[in-house]
Amino acid sequence: MEEYIKKLLEQVRFEKAHKAIGDEIRAHIEDQAEANISEGMDKETAEKRAVEDMGDPVETGIALDKVHRPQMAWGVIVAVLAVAIVGAIFQFLLRNDQVLIKDGQYYNPDRNYIVNNFFSYTIMGICLMLLFYFLDFTVIAKYSRIIGIVWASGYLITSLPDALLINTGVLTFKQTPFGIGILNEIAWRLSDKMLILVPLYAGILYEYKERKKTFSKALLWIFIPVFYIYFGDYLIRGDATIIAICMLAELTVAIMKGWIKLQKKVLVHLYGGFIIITSLSYGRMFKCYGDSVQEEILKKVVDSIYLFGSGIYYGHDGFQKPSSCFIDRPFGTYFLTYISSTYGAFWGIVIIAIVVGIIVLGFMNLFKSKNQLGHVMGMGCMMWLAVNTIVNVFTAFGVFPEWFFVGAFLPFVSTDNSDSLIYAYAALGILLSIYKYKDAYSQDVEIERFGIRNLLKDLNL
Repeated sequence: MEEYIKKLLEQVRFEKAHKAIGDEIRAHIEDQAEANISEGMDKETAEKRAVEDMGDPVETGIALDKVHRPQMAWGVIVAVLAVAIVGAIFQFLLRNDQVLIKDGQYYNPDRNYIVNNFFSYTIMGICLMLLFYFLDFTVIAKYSRIIGIVWASGYLITSLPDALLINTGVLTFKQTPFGIGILNEIAWRLSDKMLILVPLYAGILYEYKERKKTFSKALLWIFIPVFYIYFGDYLIRGDATIIAICMLAELTVAIMKGWIKLQKKVLVHLYGGFIIITSLSYGRMFKCYGDSVQEEILKKVVDSIYLFGSGIYYGHDGFQKPSSCFIDRPFGTYFLTYISSTYGAFWGIVIIAIVVGIIVLGFMNLFKSKNQLGHVMGMGCMMWLAVNTIVNVFTAFGVFPEWFFVGAFLPFVSTDNSDSLIYAYAALGILLSIYKYKDAYSQDVEIERFGIRNLLKDLNL
């Protein structure tokens, strides 16, 4: 039997699929051998007959080679390129909008660097997407815990001096030593990279699989974004909320798959606690910000939107101007508002439909994978794109106030900073990697522990 399997696997060029194929063929032969034994054959004859029934190993191997080749989710790729082109066209039109330049109430030429660099950010994002495609997603899982510990430790060390000395009133902001200022800058940069917790968390949960007393450890990682939600600056509170939602979704899927043994009522209490903490945090923010003048202006802009054509903003005493003149940050949070008020709601709907289509295609391709680790990791990444899309649409049309989710963006077409745009492509790259190996890995995959030898092996050194 083993000689047959060895010869069969020699025909399959994709080595990562060998284990899954070998296990499947071996199980099939053993099942058939048992059936032959039940019919009265001796063990040796039964196994020999089972192997013969499998057919020629070369022909079978060639057939399996065609099935188990790396796959590319071409539908997702085409949709991404389409939305990137559409986004680039509208960003170009925005940058050269003479009405906005001459009469824009919030127009700031210093912010044009974001629009000007949108194209380079998009290219960088696509390159990162391809990098993750060529990288085996199980490598992320292998180093997930060590990377997560390094990130969390780095943030704690760099942010602690500010928390103990500045926030407690021991020193004023003007008295901040130069060294603490540098640490604060590092802490801010690290907090901006919190998104890495989403794919890393899937690998961490997989490492906890079927171990005892792991729920408290799994929950500890979610406390990181929850801490930001309650104690963090309002500028990153929205990002932290979205990341916490994605990690909760990953934890839920992991529990449903039996990785962590937990009663359903405990999970319900967990969701309830998260809702309470988030509500208290946003309740405090509402007392500070409430409804602003900008929110009232946005409502008038939204009311002026037509299905086609430019909307007109009407003020007191016959005052009127194109609605786009009153939109703050049209290249970022209010990109959809700008498109809809300048060119008509139809084009806003088209852009939303394309982005939503990419996300739906992503979920559909994700569910084609057999691997449980891929399901959880892909779920977190796609949830991040989906929640950002929902929040941005609601913010752009005045359902959510701006301070509610600062930084939420419409993936692939708008951004207030380069990181979000690049992260969106990185999330899709991880999805493409999962889809690539959908026929290579079985339901469970063995993840080697972190080590220098494994690192050098992954780097081909």
